[in-house]
Amino acid sequence: MRWRAPSEAMAGPVAAAVSSMLFPPLPGLRRVEERDLREGDIRDLHALYGGLGSGRLVIAGAAGSGKSGAAALLILDALEHRELILGVERSKIPVPVMFTLHGWDPNNRNIEEWLVPQFQQMYPLFRGRDGAKNAANLIASNKVTVILDGLDEVAEELRPAALRALSMQAGFRVVLICRSKEMVAAVQEGIFDGAVAVELQHVGPEDAARYLTDVQRDPPPTGWAELTRRLGEASDRALVQALCSPLVLTLVRDTYRGSDDVHELIDISNDAGSEASREQIEEHLLDRVLSAAYERIEGRPKPRYDLEQAENAFRYIARKMRENNTTDLQWWLIPDWAAYVPRVILTGVAAGLVTVLWVALAFALLGGAVIGGLFLGAIGGIVAAFYFGRNAEDNQEYAAGPPPGILPSRGGGIREFAHWFGATSSVTANPLTPKASWRSAFMRAIFLAPPISIFLGLGLGLFLDALSDETFSGTLFIGSVLFGLIVGVAAIPAFALTATPTWPTSLAFVELYFSQRTPLRLMRFFEDARERGVLRTAGPLYQFRHARLQGRLAEQASPVPARDRSEAPAT
Repeated sequence: MRWRAPSEAMAGPVAAAVSSMLFPPLPGLRRVEERDLREGDIRDLHALYGGLGSGRLVIAGAAGSGKSGAAALLILDALEHRELILGVERSKIPVPVMFTLHGWDPNNRNIEEWLVPQFQQMYPLFRGRDGAKNAANLIASNKVTVILDGLDEVAEELRPAALRALSMQAGFRVVLICRSKEMVAAVQEGIFDGAVAVELQHVGPEDAARYLTDVQRDPPPTGWAELTRRLGEASDRALVQALCSPLVLTLVRDTYRGSDDVHELIDISNDAGSEASREQIEEHLLDRVLSAAYERIEGRPKPRYDLEQAENAFRYIARKMRENNTTDLQWWLIPDWAAYVPRVILTGVAAGLVTVLWVALAFALLGGAVIGGLFLGAIGGIVAAFYFGRNAEDNQEYAAGPPPGILPSRGGGIREFAHWFGATSSVTANPLTPKASWRSAFMRAIFLAPPISIFLGLGLGLFLDALSDETFSGTLFIGSVLFGLIVGVAAIPAFALTATPTWPTSLAFVELYFSQRTPLRLMRFFEDARERGVLRTAGPLYQFRHARLQGRLAEQASPVPARDRSEAPAT
């Protein structure tokens, strides 16, 4: 992959960015000059990023040109360079972190204010008040370089405002990732002051042919030699335009295996014009991703889900993500895809029944009125229904929190548990995975349930004692405390059951299973898809491995009839 100076305006004057003295070159790198910004290899991006006086770099390119991949390589190069620098000089080199810009409204929120919650969501190290302060300090003291992907995913009317806000507010090094067309349009109304733009180029035909040759067996499958010959000689202009992008080359590599006849790509090229050929080949390859991922291969375990299940589920998921204008699949927001009323009713019934059983049993053993237990159970169910059956947005605090550090296997203990309880555990510094965040949300509710339930129960007992007409006595006080303990202990399982976002999300999974034919255990389905290369993770989030795949699946989505209730669950 190579880059060169863009042919259209995407930033301000190069001379202004080069002459800026805002940032000195990073230790081990020299200051960038204008001649360094004409063209180069993908590995040169680190030298530009680290030697640019303004500290502001824009990486642009067409769809599928490898922008996110280039950003990932830049991060790896930056971390490797940081490891090589020893002593006090290393502290002068910022740590690169990458976020997507989805959700930032520059008209209502300062970039630093928006970044702190992003740090907290991605890195459990920054949870809690102290963590938020630490994240803000790192940003303010230039200890991090912020790589912002997806400016093109921000609403069109907000892009110029985002550029102006970054110009005025970003006192740290910034690398901005955006599609070329959207960047050109945005700078017509707003400019990222001091930034230098580079534009990723198509892969050369010879490089593309060599790459495809290197990733296949020898001798290659049917049609492979003809495909690579045409690419290498650039004799088929339509084929060259279609295949010479990192996205398409990756799709060819991943979806054509064994005895698959790649000659059909040549046939598509022969039957259509250059532009139509490029689009048809890309769509053809995107349509092969799921079939390749869920193919039954001898010598390997049978796929847990068949192709029809996977296609149906991913088309629905991609459509919902497109409706929400996001490339992030946040499992704790999935309840918003399902009806609200059934979730509220089921939450209330479950919490109420559990409370009724525990309180009624305790009252019966103590000789009290069972009807009191029923009353308290009903109250508990109603409270749980409307509080814990709330909108999925409110569940993010639990879902993105760190897992507990109390277990010996995690190097924890009482002190570590206390830190975790305050969400500042040092053993949870690594980014969360979606699977870990799911478990963490459940564990947090279990650990929080006893103290909160007992505290509220005691408060209720003392409150009823205060309302009593009887003269205060030790017996009455002990009875009130005992009553409160019974209520509190009875509320523990109800609280632990319903206070975690895994509960409403699990209910949503069941509802989507019946209404949309998605797998019943969606989290297991997501993890399986990640292992098969369909999804990837970014902290506690899932994303489609290719953004174009998400778009293609969303285009193919259609309303799905309700499942026959007599059909066995497809888990």
